[in-house]
Amino acid sequence: MMLPYVVEYSLIGNLERYRDVAQLPGERINGLSVKEGAAKAAVATKRILKESGLPTPLKEVGVKEEAFAEMADKISKSRYVALSPRIPTKEHLIALYRQAYQGFE
Repeated sequence: MMLPYVVEYSLIGNLERYRDVAQLPGERINGLSVKEGAAKAAVATKRILKESGLPTPLKEVGVKEEAFAEMADKISKSRYVALSPRIPTKEHLIALYRQAYQGFE
């Protein structure tokens, strides 16, 4: 559920890698700039999540907005954040949770 937002946030940390990732599920990047091609990775993750039939907004699975700060604290200590091409601050993580709480169309 968080992956599309994490990808959007992390793009700037490694545009070439995300451009390559976008091609794996079939996104067409020919003729696009590296940044535009990389952005297609987020498009692809949203499409795949939507096609999966799983809920997309965090609010649909019972996550409460009041939990965002605690969630950000916990995830910021995980190895996943340390492996990210762009290391988020706690405020960035909370903003990502807010986006995921609303979901996407």
